[in-house]
Amino acid sequence: MLANNLADHAVTDFQRYPSWRRLVPIVADEIIRFTGQHLVAAQAVLVEDYWREISKGLADLGQDVFHVVLDADADTLRARIDADQEEPERIRPWRHMHVEVYESALAWIRPAADLVVDTVTLDALGASQQIDAAVAGRL
Repeated sequence: MLANNLADHAVTDFQRYPSWRRLVPIVADEIIRFTGQHLVAAQAVLVEDYWREISKGLADLGQDVFHVVLDADADTLRARIDADQEEPERIRPWRHMHVEVYESALAWIRPAADLVVDTVTLDALGASQQIDAAVAGRL
């Protein structure tokens, strides 16, 4: 929606749109209120100020955030990017570029998280079980 409507305000990363960062909490809140369920949003936010803006927006709307980081080393991330058959080929270089950005952001991402899951040796089921156990312990 933003890319189509803000095409004359080109950015290299949609997260740079202030509108995106303002809309994320609003849309998440609407989904939670409409469904009455918890919301799981898989999204890497690698700029600390952006994360603070989004998490504050959610908190201001009364939403409790359980911040999970699905962590992996750079070699594992690069291998997963190269093995991804569903993502268009043209996106691969952009994703590779963000591996370095992710590594640079780890100094704030890990301490900011409620849970860090090392996914290097875990499959999706193992990671989801670890997250489920941590969330259940909060309820």
